[in-house]
Amino acid sequence: MRQYFIITNDPTGNLSVDLSCFDKLVIYEWSIPYTFYNIVSPHNVFTDSVTSMIIPPGNYTSTSLKTHMESSSPGLTVTFNPLTYKTTLSKTTNWDMIYTPFLELLGFTRSQSITGLNTYTSENIFNLNKNINNLFIQSTNLYNTLNYKPMGRDNQTDGFVVNINTSNFSFGSVITNFNGRDITLPIHTNSNQIPSVSCRLSSYDTGEINMNGQEILIFCYVE
Repeated sequence: MRQYFIITNDPTGNLSVDLSCFDKLVIYEWSIPYTFYNIVSPHNVFTDSVTSMIIPPGNYTSTSLKTHMESSSPGLTVTFNPLTYKTTLSKTTNWDMIYTPFLELLGFTRSQSITGLNTYTSENIFNLNKNINNLFIQSTNLYNTLNYKPMGRDNQTDGFVVNINTSNFSFGSVITNFNGRDITLPIHTNSNQIPSVSCRLSSYDTGEINMNGQEILIFCYVE
């Protein structure tokens, strides 16, 4: 016999599910609004030897990011090469860049020389969506009940973990269980009652993802 329920990201949710007679929990569908931003703290600070800018969190394209950076840092020219997908930052005189995690979104590496020149080109391709291309659905209280560690990353992925690839979706769309595969989790023999269940999205680099007030829906059943 199956018992169906829905998990959301509402921390005040009041759901009572008795697991004592069930062997497994199955996640068969999810609905996640793509309302989270690609540029957020701490990956939104650009610093050089003259200025330091904090880029307001938002959903940026290469064009809108270029406009913001050039208007916020006098003399800076930002070029996103459409053939190589590498970033070039230049000024008319020599200047120093100071490493911040934001530079990795532009394709720069921590070990790359970023001092004493007037032009710097990234070693790697730029990827403004680097931190949100793969996200994880988490539920700490369900994790504690199931005693389940699928990724073995206790602090960052406590909870049932589903890897969500968002690269096929655009901002404003809804991410669903597009691969059509159910996620089956074993129920621990000591499990009995889930008083409430909530979930969240997270990434390896930025932690919990801000949904900007929108609701995640995870459809499940136990049997």
